[in-house]
Amino acid sequence: MGWKTIIGQARVKELLQRTIANRQVAHAYLFVGQAGIGKDALAIEFAKALLCSASAAPPCDQCSNCKRMDSLQHPNLRFVCALPVGKNEQPGDDPIAVLTAEQVEEIQEHMRQKATDPYHRIEIDRAAFIKINSVREL
Repeated sequence: MGWKTIIGQARVKELLQRTIANRQVAHAYLFVGQAGIGKDALAIEFAKALLCSASAAPPCDQCSNCKRMDSLQHPNLRFVCALPVGKNEQPGDDPIAVLTAEQVEEIQEHMRQKATDPYHRIEIDRAAFIKINSVREL
């Protein structure tokens, strides 16, 4: 994977790379847009650049952090994904709308732990659809 494999998004890639180069990284980023435009790939590549031992944008792709990010095995990378609708839920219920108490506790526990590298990265798929009560818990 790499910045070059992300098709399009030239403006966003340039902005994120400049953010890293100028060391002006915000505390959070929200990647939103239509399905299939590369939000997840761009978010992972951005996190990889932040965690790269060479502190480079684009990342070096050679250090252990880059290799672990490429295999999605980095200890500071977490994915939170909605499960399919359960038998006690209505067919119209959106599973991402409410994070379960267990999911919220897991995220909180991960954030309490000291990072093995300087950054924590958690990606929440379709985060814009989470109800505000679940977000407040985080």
